[in-house]
Amino acid sequence: EMLLVVAVPETLTNSDSDGLVSAYWNRAWLAAGNLDLPNAQSHPHVRQFREQFQGIGVSHKKFPTSIEALLRRALKGGDRFSINPLVDFYNAISLNHVVAAGAFDLDPLEGDIELRLTCEGDQFTALDQDEAIMVDPGEVAYASGSTILTRHFMWRQARTGLVHQDSSRIFLVSEVPAVAGKECAIRIEKEFQEGLRVLQCSFTNVPPRFPKDPDRILNRSLSVIAEANDFSVDQPVWQGPLYAVFAYGTWGLLPVYWKLFVGISALEVLVHRILWSVVFLLIVVSLRRRLFELILLIKNPKQLLLMLTTSLLLGANWLIYIWAVNEGWILETSLGYFINPLVNVMLGMLVFRERFNLWQSLALLLAFCGVLNYLYGFGELPWIALGLAGTFSVYGVLRKIADVGPLIGLTMETLILVPAALLLLGLWTYDGSSHFGTLSEMDLYFLGCGLITSFPLLCFAAAAKRLRYSTLGLFQYFAPTFQFLLGVFVYNEPFSLTHGVTFTLIWMALLIYTGNSLTKKLVN
Repeated sequence: EMLLVVAVPETLTNSDSDGLVSAYWNRAWLAAGNLDLPNAQSHPHVRQFREQFQGIGVSHKKFPTSIEALLRRALKGGDRFSINPLVDFYNAISLNHVVAAGAFDLDPLEGDIELRLTCEGDQFTALDQDEAIMVDPGEVAYASGSTILTRHFMWRQARTGLVHQDSSRIFLVSEVPAVAGKECAIRIEKEFQEGLRVLQCSFTNVPPRFPKDPDRILNRSLSVIAEANDFSVDQPVWQGPLYAVFAYGTWGLLPVYWKLFVGISALEVLVHRILWSVVFLLIVVSLRRRLFELILLIKNPKQLLLMLTTSLLLGANWLIYIWAVNEGWILETSLGYFINPLVNVMLGMLVFRERFNLWQSLALLLAFCGVLNYLYGFGELPWIALGLAGTFSVYGVLRKIADVGPLIGLTMETLILVPAALLLLGLWTYDGSSHFGTLSEMDLYFLGCGLITSFPLLCFAAAAKRLRYSTLGLFQYFAPTFQFLLGVFVYNEPFSLTHGVTFTLIWMALLIYTGNSLTKKLVN
């Protein structure tokens, strides 16, 4: 699930007499320090690297990727560091595109550079150590013969092969995550060419040498490493937006599906949504050869405890939503998901100590006024909207802490809820109150709960790999907009002046919030 961009200069002077590399490195450092990010791991490129590391059983907290460590350092601010022109150059590439990048000096190496799993007899010499240590088998690493050049793929580099001021033959490589896209890899290749010309060298592109048995690595590393021919990101530009429309459009039209269950308790619908989602998701996980990730998650007590909490929040959110739709409160569910981004901002301040700027404060004030107007007009708070926004926002915060991918995360959450769902289904079947198994179209509707839950998730994951995170965020308003239109024009729910004022205030808040976010990203 990544592309490798590789260059091997034939000769290298490693000088920056005109100061071009220094200027490029300085611009990249300043730009990274001004990114609108609460932390390094919130960037989608870093987040994908973390998911891949977790997939091979590597703790991203103990062994952060080189780009995560570098971006974390840049976000703290302060003066940039400088090592030598070549290292400064690939560090600038790394920060400029938020990808991993590095280089090896070829002269001290005796064999070809391989990207493989470590095996018995492999040795690693750390930068601060004089003696080599034995490396346990099974790590993903760059290697030359029995010499390991990096630990845990791109976490730490060895003393052997370290680039110095006088290095003349090097192996330059950048690891580009799938979410960045092929276009990013092409830009990096061009920057490699320009930068290496500045460093007074000629070079040729060469592929890294992969082991003869890639299937063994694919099974072990869960697609973190793949041969270039097995990876294709040369997708038409319209696919990302199309997947996003499918994802958020499906979520927005869900009320139409839940209306099929009018007269059936929301809890029974929820039980079938859990059970059939598990079936569908396990099939998808198996086809993608990612069952091992579930096993790793089960073996991690801390993560499992977080997933238990998120599963309860998700179940509560689903239950409120299904009940509200079938009781004629689609407009209020729409309000809840319009409020959700603003609740996320508030939780960011409370949990992650993020600071508000003037425009974010104004957006929150308008949203608060919208809720107060609802309270004044109807004599009660919009509990359904607040319940949906609250459970989903807290769910999002905990999922961010758990740092588990959407597919594996939802599969685990529904698996956790399965025992309770089976118990309830058994009780209803025993007392004859179950609506499943009647050999009517209702059975098909229950079965469809798995598909209608999983399909938008898969579309969302596909969109996330093809779109920038900021672009994807704009599509999130599709879902509540569709819900609003359904409630007013299809199901004829009452829309009073109080509704109009409340929604207008919320929409104004979202307009300010979104405009401020886009402006900051454009400036950065």
